[in-house]
Amino acid sequence: MAKILLVEDNEMNRDMLSRRLVRRGYDIVMAVDGEHIESSRGLIRAVAGVAPGNSIRITVRRQGRELEIPVTVGRRPTEQQG
Repeated sequence: MAKILLVEDNEMNRDMLSRRLVRRGYDIVMAVDGEHIESSRGLIRAVAGVAPGNSIRITVRRQGRELEIPVTVGRRPTEQQG
């Protein structure tokens, strides 16, 4: 199972943070279903708007290349499950 690290988009540290995350092997989320994602909140909203079981396309930057990854949205665990 893939893990996603959400960070708030801040122009002052965007490049530095991206470089650090890429060096550590993280993908940078660029878009969901072709819609540009500018912040962690934007990613959350985009995914939350999709019913569990439906698929979306997430565009990520990985090692300098953009890749489109199909993702099936799951149900968010309750606090008891988490």
